Amino acid sequence: TARGNDGPLDVVLTAQGDTITANVYRDTNADGVPDLLVRSGTGRDIRLEGIAATQGQRFWIETLLTNPANLNAAGSLVRLEVRNAALSCNQRHRS
Repeated sequence: TARGNDGPLDVVLTAQGDTITANVYRDTNADGVPDLLVRSGTGRDIRLEGIAATQGQRFWIETLLTNPANLNAAGSLVRLEVRNAALSCNQRHRS
């Protein structure tokens, strides 16, 4: 999860290996559950920029393989950068 400061939130991902899909969700009612998809992207270099964020607003960032049914896929090593946010350590990964 990431908590936004006032101003835009940028999520930048770089994948080595198979292509990934990245989803950014907003927790609109502050109940700890991601409930609104605000931005999504697919590829190896994904830039999800300019996401509106208010002070303390919680976001969830999900990464998954673009084709998870491919049993021969090697997977991906993903570098994640979040700008204008104070990060916490909760992350979900699918392979």
